Amino acid sequence: LDKPYFPISVRLLRVVSVLIQKYHSLLITECEIFLSLIVKFLDPDKPMWQRSLALEVLHKLVVQPELLNAFCECYDLKTHTTNIFQDIVNSLGAYVQSLFVNPQLMGQSSISGSNSNNAQGQPPALL
Repeated sequence: LDKPYFPISVRLLRVVSVLIQKYHSLLITECEIFLSLIVKFLDPDKPMWQRSLALEVLHKLVVQPELLNAFCECYDLKTHTTNIFQDIVNSLGAYVQSLFVNPQLMGQSSISGSNSNNAQGQPPALL
């Protein structure tokens, strides 16, 4: 099972999202890892469905100002931790920018549904 599996990924990200939202103050190190992985899901080499899932989870998180404040306090403002807030902003910016560079990506999820097995490992520009 070397390829990501959609139904399992959806459920795992739901659980991770709840853990981050409800228990971030208790699971600081774990949430740092979770958030870093979610940000990596936005990388251009990931399948479009995986990037969409990451966007949904990040949306749930960034609409909560107190959560963003906690991310800054726990990660970005401390030494020897990942700059999570900065990484989220940078990855969202890169994602939006990639949509302007490759506008065909916006409608890609419905197109690539039939040949998703072939497209899994390729960058979006080559699909």
